[in-house]
Amino acid sequence: MSYFGNVMATCPNLQAALEDMWMRPGAFPGADERMPVAEFINSPFNRRRISYEITPGRGKVRTVEVVYQQRILESAAALNQPNPNCEASTKYGQNISTYTLDTEKNIQFDQQIDLTDYEGSCEDNTMLFASQVARLIDVMDRKVATYQTEQLVGWSGNWGASVTVNGSNQFVINTLNAGTTNPAPYAWIKLRNALDDSGMPGDVLVAGGQTMREYFQFLQAGCCADYGLDLGEIMNQYGYAFAYDKRLQTALGSGGINEFMVLAPGAIQPITFSRAEGKAAMGGIWDSSSNYFYATVRSPRLGLVYDLAAKDPCGTLSMTLTYTGDVIGAPNDMFAVGDEYEGVTYAMQGLVTNS
Repeated sequence: MSYFGNVMATCPNLQAALEDMWMRPGAFPGADERMPVAEFINSPFNRRRISYEITPGRGKVRTVEVVYQQRILESAAALNQPNPNCEASTKYGQNISTYTLDTEKNIQFDQQIDLTDYEGSCEDNTMLFASQVARLIDVMDRKVATYQTEQLVGWSGNWGASVTVNGSNQFVINTLNAGTTNPAPYAWIKLRNALDDSGMPGDVLVAGGQTMREYFQFLQAGCCADYGLDLGEIMNQYGYAFAYDKRLQTALGSGGINEFMVLAPGAIQPITFSRAEGKAAMGGIWDSSSNYFYATVRSPRLGLVYDLAAKDPCGTLSMTLTYTGDVIGAPNDMFAVGDEYEGVTYAMQGLVTNS
């Protein structure tokens, strides 16, 4: 039976994902949170061979002994000695630093999904499930970024012997002229000189809290033209990158807003392990006999591999995402006692004081 009414039919409720209606497609709220230090640490630009030697893949872990010889002190060279001199009197040995990974230390998140949860949703089930996995990866990325940044701080080393530091082994600079809000024109140059005096390479990452961020933002904005210096061009010539990182600001402690770190590429290394890779390497018989799903997923942001486990006993899917990894730094005894670079690890801290 049909009939005509005097009103238009009401449109049924439309259901669409928030990110599709209000955000760019595929980017759920908060998916673009900044984590520059973690992105730098895990980038191919920063990673070195040792991270792959400790965990070469396929579910294997090695203990790696790094062998190195300290730089011989200049004072060991004597003046006005017999020539020829056929009797050497000093022997120099090697140092060894050992690195490994505890595979029982990890970070894990889990989620439970009932098949009935999807029955009333307008979204395609495949896309809906994929979005749930993406959200697991996102929260893991954020947690790993926090963990790695906290670990990073503990690997801080010394500045060069000629660099003046405070009692916390931090290089101190003023980014504002005394008693004003005007940026100090030579602050970056002083920092660069301190880095050079510590044996740091030309390319470095400077990462820190809000005070340092504001200073570099002033410079990039050309605020200091009155000084007759193009500071932006000077910094481009020096070859550096600066990043504000809220996680690093927190990890540095109560004064983190005014603190920063400087990292040479390769100084800090991530090591990661995947147990799922080891299972896959066992072959088809092992895999086909399993009563659960166990595989790897890769973070598109950090490039890290996470283990994804899933099991559906009877209509309720349980998923867990696991990260196993750590952060390691260069040995702190690469340079001998008395060397001007003693204790330098190519990762160091600084402090801004504008009182």
